[in-house]
Amino acid sequence: MSNISPIPKTVKTIGKSAFQYCEYLESIEFEKNSCLEVIDDLAFDSCQYTQSISEIPKSVKKIGKSAFGGCDQLKSISFQKGAEIEYIGKDAFSYTSILTIPISEKVKGLSENFLLKRSCCMNFEISPKKESIYILFWCPSLY
Repeated sequence: MSNISPIPKTVKTIGKSAFQYCEYLESIEFEKNSCLEVIDDLAFDSCQYTQSISEIPKSVKKIGKSAFGGCDQLKSISFQKGAEIEYIGKDAFSYTSILTIPISEKVKGLSENFLLKRSCCMNFEISPKKESIYILFWCPSLY
């Protein structure tokens, strides 16, 4: 297994497919005081041995389509306090093993199926200030 150094705080966008298929990437970390705003489509798609993402920077506003899809071993994800995330794209966390995901009050859009085809169900930690949110995902253990 391997790790990359924490993603530098000066990076504003992790581009489309930037780390796609980095099979042996065990964890994803970010430098403190990051100015990251976008984790683009397929950025970490199919990093099948990735187990954790440590504190996605609060400056991130968008997580793109299938950004972490296919990260089969991904069990935990956290966001820095005060997260400004506004949009989570289709299949962003599909085919992962995440059990809990915090949803910020600033989220304006959750794409359909952002959690499609999970092997176990999730707990959603939705900010008490959020009046409503539409969540649709497939969970085989409910059937």
